[in-house]
Amino acid sequence: MHKKMREIAELKAKGVSNRGVAEKTGYARNTVNKIVKQINEAGLTYDEVRNLSDQILSKHFNDPVSSRRNQDFFLPNFELLTKELAKPGVTRQLLWEEYMTECRMQKKKGYQLTQFKKHFNDHLNVHQFKDILKRKAGESIEVDWAGQRLHWNDPDTGATVYGYLFVASLSFSGYSFAYVTKDMKTVLEQISDDQYILNHRNIVLMGACGVGKSFVANALAAKACEHLHKTLYVRMFELLEECNLERLELNDSNQAIRNMQSLKC
Repeated sequence: MHKKMREIAELKAKGVSNRGVAEKTGYARNTVNKIVKQINEAGLTYDEVRNLSDQILSKHFNDPVSSRRNQDFFLPNFELLTKELAKPGVTRQLLWEEYMTECRMQKKKGYQLTQFKKHFNDHLNVHQFKDILKRKAGESIEVDWAGQRLHWNDPDTGATVYGYLFVASLSFSGYSFAYVTKDMKTVLEQISDDQYILNHRNIVLMGACGVGKSFVANALAAKACEHLHKTLYVRMFELLEECNLERLELNDSNQAIRNMQSLKC
């Protein structure tokens, strides 16, 4: 925290704006604003903050996160947990379970899940997040293949079956549509299937309700062929964009799927 304050104070002493400080340091703009406000309220100059010792800085400023924690509990290493959270398949629930295992091994008192998440979020708000994205109802749908490849046992044969989870979530409410398929190409084919539409499985994508003015589909692609070492990727973003345009123009939405053959990969 002290290092962060000195970095911010050094740039502010050079006349850099709060936005400029955030861009140069990588710190969240809200964090920069809070620290600048604390310095001003303490009546210190930026040059003074740069030259004060950690001990004196601690007297003037308290870490807003650590000051709210019960010191009787074992403190997680949130910097390490933040790096772990960025890995595929890692959730806050999983990190908490590993944290509780460590607490039991060291015979220390650990936070329950709710408090663990609260303190973790406090840490992320101060050290990690850039800006909060504000959503509007009905504005966008976020789609992607979720997590790692799934597997389950066929109840009839006992054989292991592999598949993928396709998820479409309304950005504002978080309401989600999910569908498991054995291969990514199947979803594209079933979207264009009349029976699929009649079953309302894809209503979140192309339904008459017209949900979502835009689609967010970063890095989403479907592997369509892997024969003879040739791989064709169909970009889902382009597909959904086509579907959206067709819906807005009140044309047959299946035409968007038929246009897939003309899309460039």
